[in-house]
Amino acid sequence: MKITLIQILTLISILFSLNIIGQSTFNIDANYWEACETGEGPCDTLIIERNSLIDSIQLVMPCGGTFTTVKLFENFKEAPLRSLSIGYEDCPPTFDLTELKDGNYLIYMTACNLGGPVYITLTSKK
Repeated sequence: MKITLIQILTLISILFSLNIIGQSTFNIDANYWEACETGEGPCDTLIIERNSLIDSIQLVMPCGGTFTTVKLFENFKEAPLRSLSIGYEDCPPTFDLTELKDGNYLIYMTACNLGGPVYITLTSKK
């Protein structure tokens, strides 16, 4: 019996909706981000590990104030991969990291109460 690509994609879609394939939310809290901004606390690179490249990863960041802008950069490249500007009523800011390859990333926030860089490494179990 041959299985078509459409059947495989349909199955993957069903498994995601049933939460059988890995889905994760990774939260960065305001205290951690403030420690990175001020240098007054631990600010190690955050490691986000997924089981496989098809795992869904949602990155949830803190609100920085009445208006928050966050940008996601890959390996210190100039152009951001993702950019989001939202008001407080639309918080929290989130990025879908699902399709990103393994590697090092920088998230930069600009807001009236919180800001600066946070570094993450995205890895997949082998």
